[in-house]
Amino acid sequence: MTDWKKRKILVLGARPRGLETARYLLDRGAEVYLSDPGIQLEEVSGLARLKEVANAQWLPWGKPIETTVEMVIQDPSVQGYPGCSRMLSEEEVVAMGELEFGYRESQCFNIAIAGSNGKSSAAACLKAIMESGQRKTMVAGPEDAPIAGVISQTRQLDFLTLKLSPEQLQQTTFFRPSIALLLNLAPHPDMVGDSFDDVCRQIARSFANQQAHDWLIIQSEALARLQSLGIDIPGKVISFSAQNRRADVFMDRGLLISRVNGWLGPLFNMAECPLQGEHHAENVMAAMLVGHILKISVESMKQALKQLHPLPSCGERLRELDGVTYINDASASNPLALECSLRALKPPKPNEPHVWLIAGGDVSSLDYHQLGPLISHRVKGVFLIGPASKHLRAAWSLFAPCQISEDLLKACEAVSRKALPHDVVLLSPACSTLESFQSVDRLGELFRKVVSDLSPSRASDDTLHGHRQSAVFHSTE
Repeated sequence: MTDWKKRKILVLGARPRGLETARYLLDRGAEVYLSDPGIQLEEVSGLARLKEVANAQWLPWGKPIETTVEMVIQDPSVQGYPGCSRMLSEEEVVAMGELEFGYRESQCFNIAIAGSNGKSSAAACLKAIMESGQRKTMVAGPEDAPIAGVISQTRQLDFLTLKLSPEQLQQTTFFRPSIALLLNLAPHPDMVGDSFDDVCRQIARSFANQQAHDWLIIQSEALARLQSLGIDIPGKVISFSAQNRRADVFMDRGLLISRVNGWLGPLFNMAECPLQGEHHAENVMAAMLVGHILKISVESMKQALKQLHPLPSCGERLRELDGVTYINDASASNPLALECSLRALKPPKPNEPHVWLIAGGDVSSLDYHQLGPLISHRVKGVFLIGPASKHLRAAWSLFAPCQISEDLLKACEAVSRKALPHDVVLLSPACSTLESFQSVDRLGELFRKVVSDLSPSRASDDTLHGHRQSAVFHSTE
């Protein structure tokens, strides 16, 4: 590992990933300089979350630094903020993102998980399978532990599993995972200033430095997209798909089947797994392929998969009340994620809609019209919340009744009175979460709390009112 004693390092961004990087360097004797666009110098001493980096020297954001530093490490969350480039001296300085830094410091092999949707669920599948084969791993990523926070533990691991965002990958130079998983590619509301093709190219950086003996496990549809962009794939490729039967591993009526040389035949019946839907089937395929590469037996993998359940806010079944099932899919932040959620909910009778959908959030410019036919076959009615309400109503009102609700709690109250036995109430925003909720976890937590407090036959007005002060957001109408 690198000797950091008395080396002068500038860390840009005092968010969780930047703070973990600074703490790691301080613990190893480095002289750390910190700056963040959202923190004024006079605020530093009063912020409890900065205690662990109290020995860092703070610099005003956006002003040229007077001290010569030999390295700059940037938290992706401050990427693109005005003044960032002015923080660097005119002399040539090594600059990298926290992912690149963590990769260089870690002491084990890496497995990278990238894609538009499903990274957390895929990581959970992968962790369970690896542990079933006595392989030690930890998961690091934007919603998990920052990579700098687990570097010291990597010596005891067989693999560090990394969930990657395009922003992290933009700041890499030598990053090279032994095994890369690319789950899917879809437009996302957070693509600010970048075209979808640009985002695909950024995600492809997850495997760009691989060598001929490394592995890329990739959804066949994503592979076709990258090939159309002329992106080179240096490692060995295995494809998977829930819809394309020409993939190396595919699904046929719920059965996962392999045509990989030396691993031919049926692998697993998804009916035996609590994770349902084609999107979860693809996560399972990807994780099983990693298990195959690591020579974990199919029987061990099967036993692990039978114990898996949806993660919080990822198709999480909350409860059944008056015959109505409530599902929390708050993490579904784009049209593809909503499509996957709806396809996983098979109607009790063919072509008979049974889903009450709660969707919406921040304003999005994505195309939602393509979901219309699926909504007409699965959805009884839609309750729309947040600034995106009008946009979604314009796209879906021809296919299902759409009602704009004042806030999430009003929507929950109304839908609980309309839903009938055998119906499903699904929270699946298909948009970015509003700032008032701070995160997907906060949105999912509120929905979970409201649903748990619903009384038989109708929502308790007192209960709903009790939550209103902390988590209301209004539509634009």
